[in-house]
Amino acid sequence: LLLIRIALLLLLAFGLAAANVRATGHNSRKLSWGNTIVAGCILETLPITGHAAATVGPIGMWHLGVDALHLGAAAIWPGELVCFALWLKNRQMTTDFARQSELSRTTRRFSTSSLVAVAILSTTGLCNGLFFVHQFQTAYTTVYGWLLLAKALLFCLMLCFGAWNLLLLAPRLSMEAHANAALQRLLRNVHLEIFLAAVVLLLVALLGITEPPR
Repeated sequence: LLLIRIALLLLLAFGLAAANVRATGHNSRKLSWGNTIVAGCILETLPITGHAAATVGPIGMWHLGVDALHLGAAAIWPGELVCFALWLKNRQMTTDFARQSELSRTTRRFSTSSLVAVAILSTTGLCNGLFFVHQFQTAYTTVYGWLLLAKALLFCLMLCFGAWNLLLLAPRLSMEAHANAALQRLLRNVHLEIFLAAVVLLLVALLGITEPPR
């Protein structure tokens, strides 16, 4: 499995280099899709070496599938936050108010895709928690349970920021009088979400090396 992962990483590095050379055109789009598929394959090999692989029997395959779906959703949100922040930064440089409607539409699309990813993350995260936390008291009496609760709380906080962006800031982006202030606030919110996402990834890493409760 390690050799397969290394081969996929080398293939991805080659694909990214080729995409950088061919930055425009129809071939670049094909390369982008190819790189996305290879990166997805690398991502989906992680559950095989994690806690999910320790679950035996038919339920073990179910656990691996849930974990793989969880990782896929995490690649969309909060994985796409960095790309969205860079795009917002680029739009911050322009004073063309005719693009404000585009900014509002893109923010709504981003928020909609994020909500779908959040729904998947919530469901699969709950399922993953049930695989390891069989009794409610272990959620607050074990290190694994504390880490899991901290991850859930940070996730809820990120969800609040996402709702703020969608319900309050996105409509204001299409209003010329409020567009600049809304864009500044949206960019700050996205930066905060990226920071929280980094903390969540740290907690995920700690969960990966912490023994689940028995």
